[in-house]
Amino acid sequence: MSEIVWGISQKTDGSMKYVGRESASMVNREKFFKNIGIDPDKVVIAGLVHGKDIKNVNEENRGEFIADTDGLITKVPDVYLSVTAADCLPIYFIDRKLQVIGLAHAGWRGTAKNIAQAMVGKMIEDFKCDPKDIEVTIGPYIKACHFEVENVIPEFAGHDSAIHQQANRTTIDLGQINKEQLISAGVPEANITVSDECTHCLTEKYFSYRRDKPVDIEAMVAYIGIKP
Repeated sequence: MSEIVWGISQKTDGSMKYVGRESASMVNREKFFKNIGIDPDKVVIAGLVHGKDIKNVNEENRGEFIADTDGLITKVPDVYLSVTAADCLPIYFIDRKLQVIGLAHAGWRGTAKNIAQAMVGKMIEDFKCDPKDIEVTIGPYIKACHFEVENVIPEFAGHDSAIHQQANRTTIDLGQINKEQLISAGVPEANITVSDECTHCLTEKYFSYRRDKPVDIEAMVAYIGIKP
């Protein structure tokens, strides 16, 4: 398989949240991608609405902003998928056998809607992928140590191991829930890697919406692509 490049920006790279073509964040994005050897005009931008809609993209979508989409998949080299996150989970998908890649954005709403399983389903539907061949990496996200919730517990029924209740405090590990959903979708546990980095804890490294409470959202950009 051709080389797969993937990763996530850091706070020092500046905010990457897409707010328009002429915005400061687009300047940050262009500089960031150029610095890592990716043509910014070949990056596809997912619009993000905390849903589970997934778009299969190709060379015609290079540089496009895809509205109302939280997941992207492709098998076309030199097309780079991107989502932004500032506590939500960037989830990377790779099928090396069929040369298919994907990238999803999963906050608690997307997790409740099971976007991870929807991504696996889309890879099966569009490219005939075998879940046993799919490798998944869950990138940095807000861990249970800081993701305190009050009224969303019913959304995650059946995932008791990811819900932690202590005194008057309830926290959820969204990474664990997504991992369980992926396993239910047929992805072997051995194929799933979960980052041990918490965006809330790593103050100097990552933006965190819950920690910083900014008026305007600041976020990292996660990306994946197949080098030609």
